[in-house]
Amino acid sequence: MNISSRMMPLVFPMVLAVLMGGMTFWLNRATDVNVETTLLDLSQPQYVMKDISGLRFDAQGLPVQTLVAKEASMYPNSNDVLLQQPDGQVWQQGQPLYRVSSQEARYADQEEKIFFKQEVVLTKTAVDGGLEGKVSMPTLTVDIPTQMAHTDAEVQYEYGQSHGSAVGFSYDKKNDVLNLQSRVKAIIYDEQP
Repeated sequence: MNISSRMMPLVFPMVLAVLMGGMTFWLNRATDVNVETTLLDLSQPQYVMKDISGLRFDAQGLPVQTLVAKEASMYPNSNDVLLQQPDGQVWQQGQPLYRVSSQEARYADQEEKIFFKQEVVLTKTAVDGGLEGKVSMPTLTVDIPTQMAHTDAEVQYEYGQSHGSAVGFSYDKKNDVLNLQSRVKAIIYDEQP
C-alpha cells in the first residue's frame, strides 16, 4: 500500500480517532455496571439499633442529657425515630434533675417533639433538700424547644408522702410550674424537717 506524502498528515489523525473511539467504546462496555434498585418494604424498619446509650455534655464536660433504650428504629420515608423502653435524663450542673421513662416513644424530628406512651413516668429528682416528685400516666408529649410537657390523660402523682390524681397536666420546665388540669384529688402531708 502506497500512501502519498500529501495524504500522510490526514491518515494518522483519522486512524488515531478510530482507535480512540474503539477504545472508548470498549472501556465503556467493560465498566458498565448494571445496578438493580429494590424498593424498601415500608412496613419494615430501614435502620435498627439495639441497646443504645447516649450521653451529651456541656462546655465544662458535665452531663446534660442521657438516653438509654432497648431499641431505636427508623422506617423508610420517615424522619421519626421509634424507641423501645426509652429512659432519658436531664442533668443540671452534673446532677440528675429529671427522668422520663416509658415502654415506647416516638421522636418527631421535624416537630421537635417526643411522644411517650405506655407506662410513662416523669420523675423530678430531690434537690437542695426538696422532695422527689413523680407523675405516672399512659401518654406524655414533650415539646423540646419550649421545654413543655403535657398530657390530657389521667395522671397519678406523688410528692414526698403526698399523692393524688388528676385528669391532664402540663409542666413548664423553664418556669418550674406544674398545672393539674381537672378532677384533682389530693392527699397532702405537711413534711416538716
